[in-house]
Amino acid sequence: MAALLARPDEEKPGRFFSLEQAPASLIACGRMLSATKDSLIVRQGEEADRFFHLQQGEIALLKSGQDGTDVEISRIRPGQWFGEVVLFAAGLYPANARALKDSEISVYRCADLVSLMESDPQVSAFFLHLLAGKCLALTKRLEELTVMPVRERFIRYLYRLCGSSGRACPLNGPCKFELPAKKRVIAAELGIVPETLSRAIKALEEEGLISVNAASVTVMDCGRLRSEL
Repeated sequence: MAALLARPDEEKPGRFFSLEQAPASLIACGRMLSATKDSLIVRQGEEADRFFHLQQGEIALLKSGQDGTDVEISRIRPGQWFGEVVLFAAGLYPANARALKDSEISVYRCADLVSLMESDPQVSAFFLHLLAGKCLALTKRLEELTVMPVRERFIRYLYRLCGSSGRACPLNGPCKFELPAKKRVIAAELGIVPETLSRAIKALEEEGLISVNAASVTVMDCGRLRSEL
């Protein structure tokens, strides 16, 4: 279980290599895109000719079904890359990318990347490590969903959010933050149904670990929460 209990921040796919760690030649070929809330950055089925790095805001990756409904498959937060995998594995974007907040995004063209990889070994090495990191994160995610009990899964999710309000998470003592999505979306991310999530919230409240008021969550003692992992 050690792989599952690492600090959650270390597992975020986009954290393996930030934009600041990218080769200068790659950074130089990017352009900035400002996306307003609810706007589409890419559409499912479009030609995959660009990839992205989120500077500010929040992006949801949504898979559209035949009945027209969208299912969120991933949430992109500042510092994360997205869209680069399909440049190597498929010709079309497999999902929509929608801005959940006003967002600032660095955009890179596939044609520029191919050219850079041919001329700059550092770019090739950067993407090799980035994609390897995402594969490791996906493996850990699958382990979490198939091995870890719901209670631990939810505690792990909460611990990942500690400090998300902009203040450092204390080693001991309370920490307050807002849930980043509706509870049905969080339940889907955890691989459970909303009713199971409601029971998990109630159980942790009864244990005195958390207090929940609508979307506001207070972890009563971050040290105690971590000890539950």
